[in-house]
Amino acid sequence: PEAEATVNGASLIVSYDNGIPLGIEAALEIFDVLNLSIASLPEVTTDTWALSAAKSDAAGLATEASSGRLEFAISDDQLRTMSAGQTARLRLTLRTNEGTPATLRANDTIKISIQGRFDINVPVKLD
Repeated sequence: PEAEATVNGASLIVSYDNGIPLGIEAALEIFDVLNLSIASLPEVTTDTWALSAAKSDAAGLATEASSGRLEFAISDDQLRTMSAGQTARLRLTLRTNEGTPATLRANDTIKISIQGRFDINVPVKLD
């Protein structure tokens, strides 16, 4: 049977543990079947997801990972665009602090989790 679903709201949740002594700007890019970018979340014209740098010592070595959770709403237009997507890629850009050293080690890690929360209504007709 055919049913019409209504999406009342949606959001993306990014959780992270950053074990490198650099801040990170992240964005989720959606690509169509031709591998062309059709959307970026958050939108390029707005802020990016900012992941805090790990705490570091005077030599710039990470001493303690920073953890965080970011959540933002997805508009109806963004949902429609995402539904036309074929693949998604996470774009990460490292942010340096001028004048502050940052030394990366092979065992420094970044853990990122992206979840979607959707409020969907589907009418059910019982006979």
